[in-house]
Parts: sequence; structure tokens; C-alpha cells
Amino acid sequence: MTRFTRLAALSTVLLLVLAVASPALGERAESKEVSIKGTVTSEHTVESDPVPSECAGFDWKFSGLGTGKLSHLGKVDFSLEHCTTSDSPTESRWENGTITFTAPNGDTLILTETGDSVLEFGDTPGPPLGFTYEGEWVVDSGTGMFYGASGDGTLEGYGTIPGNVPDALMLHFEGSITYSSGQPFRGSFWGDDVSFNFDVPEGRCVEMADVADSVTRFTGEGVATHMGPVTIVAEHCSDLDTGRYGDGLLMITADNGDVLMATYTSGMSLTPPPLIEFTDEVTFVDGGTGRFTHASGGALESGVFNFNTFEWSVYTEGTISYSK
Repeated sequence: MTRFTRLAALSTVLLLVLAVASPALGERAESKEVSIKGTVTSEHTVESDPVPSECAGFDWKFSGLGTGKLSHLGKVDFSLEHCTTSDSPTESRWENGTITFTAPNGDTLILTETGDSVLEFGDTPGPPLGFTYEGEWVVDSGTGMFYGASGDGTLEGYGTIPGNVPDALMLHFEGSITYSSGQPFRGSFWGDDVSFNFDVPEGRCVEMADVADSVTRFTGEGVATHMGPVTIVAEHCSDLDTGRYGDGLLMITADNGDVLMATYTSGMSLTPPPLIEFTDEVTFVDGGTGRFTHASGGALESGVFNFNTFEWSVYTEGTISYSK
């Protein structure tokens, strides 16, 4: 077999690997409850004259807007709104509360909250210096990794008065969350950076052990639901005579640094060069980082590779879960 023929066959295998960027299709992992916690800080404001219409019947509307860190999301933007009633000169309670966390990639987690606060004073007579903050939250809705999630927990913290200064409000969240057993995942990926190793390392190929002629490695970029812009590194074992490939290893990295790991197999080249169409099956596995530490699920991918230019493009579609 000439080197040119080898590269043509390998190219086919490469494209198949690219589809790797999509999530699990049809495979759903059993939902599992996991702990979640974090801390946020913000300024805070009170609207009481007049009381906004959404808080009719209450004494004032309380709002906060800031940043913090939350497990499963990392750094987040944070917003809070609730309606408050004064029970006494020093105590109040709130209802109709909404808390929204937004991750750098746009995923959101929305909570409802209820709770109580108590004013705190200094050693000498004067206006209050701050207040305690204690309540409960329940998951209301979410997007991205939080689509279909459920859960609840507690929050507590402290606020200073006045509230128009940085970190005037500090809140700590704890609780548990259950991710949906599977949610849609789609991706489009492309590139032209490919390398071939015809000296197959001993032990590298298992599924393709008896027929592997090369280990193919490629890098690319693209976009995917739940991740936004991504980079991709993939490697698999190729049978250059038949166009089959397997023993695939895939790493997809989001802009925020979260890494999604996967394996892929059952790769098939459907047409001959120069435009090679391909398909394979992807399984998401443990070993990633951030929200993908315990990813699971699978995807089917299809694409095309141009042997003349080494350019490839892939579309993937399936389901993904964030816990096992």
C-alpha cells in the first residue's frame, strides 16, 4: 500500500472521529443526587416608595446583583429579587424570591426562595448596621446542564447598611441537586490539522488490535450546546484497508476550561476519496473536569472529509447527562 493510499484511508477515519463532539444519543444515565454549594457577594437595594407592582401587598422589594462561585458552575453572575414584609421593628420575612445563577457559558440555574432577616445594631443607639439573612431555596428551572434539574437547600448570610457598596451582601448556599437523566446535545465541528502514526504503539489498540495500520490524531474547533465555542483533540486506531476505525479517545474543551472526555467506536467510511463520508458512535465517560467530571451518555456523528484539502466537518447529535 502506498503512503498516498494510506493517508486517504486515514483521512476517512479522521473525519469519523471528529463527530466525537456530539453527546450520547439514546443512552440515558440514571439520575443521581449530588451536593451543591457556593458563596456570592453583591450590592443590595430596597424599593419601598412606591412598592413595585410585583410586590403589591408587601412593604418593599429587595434586590441584589453580583458575582461568586458555585459548585458545578465555577464563577457565576448572580441576581436576587424578593418581596419583604416587616413583622416587627427588627424582623422581616420575604416571599416570591427568585435567585438566578449564570455561568460564563450562559447556563442558568434559577431558584425560588423564602426566608427571614433580623436587623443588627451597634453598641450605641443609632440606625441598624446590617442584618442577618436565612432562608430556604428550591430549584425552579434551568438551562444547559441545569435543564430539567431539581433540588433544594438552605442559604444564610449577612448584609451591611447602606447596601450601595461592593460586597454589602454575602450569601452562602448549600443543598443538593439532581440533574436530568439526559438532555439534548448537538454540535458542529471542523478543522484541517491531522497527523498519522504508522508505527502503532504496542497496547494502544484493543478493539482494532489485529487490523490497525495507524493511529490518527486530529485537532479542531467548533460549537456545541452546553459548551459554546470548543476545541477538540481526538485519536483513534485505523484499518486502512477497510476504512474502519475504533479505540477512539476524545477530549473537548470549553472556553471556561471545563473538559468533556469520551470514547468512540464502530467507525465506518461510507464513501471513497476524495470526499469521504463517515459515521461512528460516541460514549461520554468519567474523567473530565468541572460540570463534566461525571458525564455520561452518547451520540451518533456523521461528517465528510475532503482528502484533497484535508478539511473536515462533522455534525453530532445525542444526549448527555452530568452525573451517574
